[in-house]
Amino acid sequence: MTTIRLDDTMISITVNLSGTPVVRAGFGTPLLVSPAVVPGGAILTLTYTSGSFSTALAADVTAGKITQHIADYITAMFSQSPKPATIKAGKVAYVSLAADLSAIEAQDSAWYGLTVDLNAQTDANKELYITAAAAWVEARTKVAVFDSHDVTMYAAGPGDIASAEQTLAHERTSILWSQLDATLGTQDQAASACALARWLAFDPDVISAPFRAQVIGILPATKTAIPPALPVDLTAAEIAILQGKNCNVLLPYGGAAAFLDKGCSAAGRQFHEILTKDWLTARIREDIAAAAKTLANRGRKWPCSNEGVAICVGVVNNWLGTGVQAGHFESFESATGTFSRTTEKIYIAATAVILGNAREFSFVIDFV
Repeated sequence: MTTIRLDDTMISITVNLSGTPVVRAGFGTPLLVSPAVVPGGAILTLTYTSGSFSTALAADVTAGKITQHIADYITAMFSQSPKPATIKAGKVAYVSLAADLSAIEAQDSAWYGLTVDLNAQTDANKELYITAAAAWVEARTKVAVFDSHDVTMYAAGPGDIASAEQTLAHERTSILWSQLDATLGTQDQAASACALARWLAFDPDVISAPFRAQVIGILPATKTAIPPALPVDLTAAEIAILQGKNCNVLLPYGGAAAFLDKGCSAAGRQFHEILTKDWLTARIREDIAAAAKTLANRGRKWPCSNEGVAICVGVVNNWLGTGVQAGHFESFESATGTFSRTTEKIYIAATAVILGNAREFSFVIDFV
């Protein structure tokens, strides 16, 4: 599949019918990775569900599979409204983060959003590890959310993780400013983990949820002070600097103690547009693969004719229509298509409107 950039007018999606039909993709599960997760043996992930996580977390802390710190993070993730049905915890080492993420993906790829526990790491190490994880995610159909309390993030100029990620233009990564816990003065908050968990709790087949929203149980952005000193609010200028670096800030808003603003990726894209793109690509690929399987089971080849084009147009229009109902798009124009006997490909063109901006979709159905 070709890389799709949402800042381009044209969004290209390629479906290769020569491959194995894909399993229906899910987008609701976050993965929290940390060296403090030790499932045991060759197992690299643990899975917790909303109905039984409290008992399971307590048992795993007792068994030494996770630390209490990880249990607290996962509890905070399940405290969001809405909360995800499933959360996974994965085993990694910081120094081999990319390789360990690949090992997790090979063993258990049933997750969509990544966050990394970086509690007690130095600002320099956080930048190193976040950059490595963000580069890993960028090459995949997944997203990542990270936070840091590096004070240089709200100072003018480079030298911080928000500036670095903005320069790298990682559109699949979102960066948050989050100060240390005001009570302890040394404990990272679960800000990125909670923001990710709340966002992925919404089913994209039903609703396109904004990344910009309330995050429960997280302190609003301030300058951390070691107790008994009190934290100090960020100035308007400091908030503007953070947001100018495409960094998201948790601020009081509309009665919410911590409301995530401005809800963007490091590349400056509205973060929910990335999920929309992945969702649309997955659903169209799945349904066209299912149609090819149905035809084969009936003893039929895929029609290299207007009939085959009509099947593809029907699939595309169906999901663009679903996208309008779910709020991914404001409207769309019906797809049209052609078949090339020379290239043995079907070409589909369609247009949808996202947040007031028209996006032209180009779908290529590849038979070879």
